[in-house]
Amino acid sequence: MAGFYKDYKKGQATVLVLLLAMLGLTVVMSVSSRSLSDLKQSTYVDSGTKALGVAEAGLQYALSQNIQPPTGGCTTEMDVKSALNISGVQSASYIACNGSTNVVFIPSVLSGQMVQLDVSGMDPMNTKFLNFFWQGEASVEIIYVNGDDTLVRYGFNAHGSARTNGMSEAGQSGGPNCSPDKNCVSEADLQTYTNCSGEIIHSSNDSLIRIKTFYGSSPIIVCAITSGSSIAKDMSMEFVTVTATAKMTDGTTKRVQAQRYPPALPSVFDEAIFTTQPLSK
Repeated sequence: MAGFYKDYKKGQATVLVLLLAMLGLTVVMSVSSRSLSDLKQSTYVDSGTKALGVAEAGLQYALSQNIQPPTGGCTTEMDVKSALNISGVQSASYIACNGSTNVVFIPSVLSGQMVQLDVSGMDPMNTKFLNFFWQGEASVEIIYVNGDDTLVRYGFNAHGSARTNGMSEAGQSGGPNCSPDKNCVSEADLQTYTNCSGEIIHSSNDSLIRIKTFYGSSPIIVCAITSGSSIAKDMSMEFVTVTATAKMTDGTTKRVQAQRYPPALPSVFDEAIFTTQPLSK
């Protein structure tokens, strides 16, 4: 009996050792699996960060070039991999697009921001009016800079905003001079636009149009309303949308987009005194 009891105790110890070994092996496998998962995740994050950096570098390169997309279309895809010369990159490219000849779409004008449009080459015989469309609660100031360095200001509050700042109330969506089928509007009708300036006369003396938003940000569409078959100045060339894409050798792909704006003088420019004659006391 004593020997049997000893053998029983030895067998029990063996089973316990096996159970502990299996438990230890499970823990080791779990830790190893977690480590491999963390490593894969870290590698993915690193690759994504690098791909984003390459895409942004491609975008900066594109914006430094003299890009001239065809009217109402896009350039061919431009390869910039060799120009960037960054290791681990499978492909890097950009494409640039603009709108139609007589329409400018500005994706976002931040509150207090000034954007500028050169209209010095537009023939008033073909372009009779300009109409400005925007959305939301933003108020908009439109400043015409004439060739004799004088300014003509137009101010519009959002329709229904009832602001008492001396600006006019903007036209309402679908109202007089604001109907999409009459005065253009695109980009999905500015996501059901709510405001428009109505037709503002364009003259041969106009050289710049400056646009500034207040009380909020908004995309803006500028439409040239023509009476002829052509327009002397291609407004679409003023704003070019550039999309850059980078793909790493592991397949990670990132894409970034920006719009090339024409240079604009700061707001203080509009408060300056202009004269074609020497100043005197």
